[in-house]
Amino acid sequence: MERRERVNLEDVIDHEDGLQQDEWSLSKPTFGEHGQVEVIGWSGRSKGGKGAKYYILKCSVCSLDKELSGDGIFRCLKSDLINGQMSCGCAKNPRWTKEQWTIKVQRKAKELGCDFIGFVGEWKGHTTKITLVCPKHGQWNTSTLNRLINSNQGCPKCKSEKLSELHSKPDSEMIASFFATGAFHQDTKFWRSDRTDNKGRPAYWNVYCPECNSESESFSGNLQKGSRPCLCSNSRQQQAYINFIKDNESPIAIKFGIANVVSTRVKQQDNSSIYTVTNHIVYEFPTKQQCLQAERECKQELPCGILSKEQMEDGWTETTYLSNLDKIIEIYTKHNGVIYEP
Repeated sequence: MERRERVNLEDVIDHEDGLQQDEWSLSKPTFGEHGQVEVIGWSGRSKGGKGAKYYILKCSVCSLDKELSGDGIFRCLKSDLINGQMSCGCAKNPRWTKEQWTIKVQRKAKELGCDFIGFVGEWKGHTTKITLVCPKHGQWNTSTLNRLINSNQGCPKCKSEKLSELHSKPDSEMIASFFATGAFHQDTKFWRSDRTDNKGRPAYWNVYCPECNSESESFSGNLQKGSRPCLCSNSRQQQAYINFIKDNESPIAIKFGIANVVSTRVKQQDNSSIYTVTNHIVYEFPTKQQCLQAERECKQELPCGILSKEQMEDGWTETTYLSNLDKIIEIYTKHNGVIYEP
C-alpha cells in the first residue's frame, strides 16, 4: 500500500495518462464501513508504469478535513482495496506524513493548552519525540507523538500542581467523589492513610468494604475511577457494555467488553482515543462467569480489532463493525444478560 504523500487530484494523477476509466471504475465501487471511499477512475501504474493500475479514490469522510486531507483524494492498487487496505485516513493504520503529523500535534497541543515547538532529533514517524511549551512552566519534551495524540496528558508540572490541590481537598469532598462513581456500597468507610506518594502528598486512603468485610488501601485516583481495592472487587464483573465510537458525532465502530463500573470505563476509553466514545447500552448478567462467556463469544465470533492501537489505545482489540450490533445483543441475551437500567 503506497504512502499517502499527496491528497489532491492534480497531485495523484499521472500527467501523461490523465484520469482514465475502465469497466471496474465505471461501476463506481465503494469501500469502507460506510461506503465512504469511492473509486473515481485510474491513473498510472506500479513498477515504473509496467505493473498494476493505480485507482484514484475519493473519501467523503477525509474530504471534510481540508487542512489534514485536502480534497480527500488518494490512490491505491485494486488488490489492496479488495484486501481492505485503504490508503486514506480511514485506514486501520493511517500512514500520516510528517506534515500531517504536524497538523495533528498542533491541534492536540492546543487542546491541552500548550504550543507545539517542534520534533526532537531525527524524524522517526509516530515514535518521534516532540517539544511542547506551557505558558506557565515553559518547554519540555514529551514521549512519542503517537502517545501524545492518544492521551490527555499535558504539562507535567501543571499535572503535579493539580494533584497537590486535589490531595489537599477536605476529606468530605474527597469521599463524596469516591461515592459519586457509583462503585461503592453506601456503607463503605473511607479514611486517610498515613502513606504518602513520592512527593510527600497524602494520596492514599484506607477503605472498609461491608460487602466482603475487609479493609484495604488504595490510591485516591483509583478510588475516583471507581476501582474497588477490596476482596470482592474481582467478583463484581457482571456488566457487559456496548459503546459507540464516533467521529464528528457519527458512529463509526463498536467497542464491547465488561467492566465493574461502566460509566468510569467509558471515560477511560474516551480519554485514550482519537475519537469520541459514548455508551450505547449495558447488559447485566446473573454471574461473573456468564458475563465472561458472553465477552469471550463476541471475541471468537466477530471480526475484532478494526481500529488500531494508535486510534484507540485502551481497548482497540475489542472494536468491531457497527453492523455487528444485533449480533452482540444476541450473544449477550443468550448468556442471560438483561438490559441494565440504573
